[in-house]
Amino acid sequence: MEVTDADKVILIGHSMGGLAIREYLQRTEDNGEMKWWNNPKDTDNGHKVAKM
Repeated sequence: MEVTDADKVILIGHSMGGLAIREYLQRTEDNGEMKWWNNPKDTDNGHKVAKM
């Protein structure tokens, strides 16, 4: 992101890598609340993944 000055990245995963990406994006707290990086409404502090 520093080199390209992009706001978000596209993640590519194969096999277990795809599952790891999905887990990262869908992770929740014990109470069911989304973790900070998975809040699509938080444009400043949310995750930096455009697509998978």
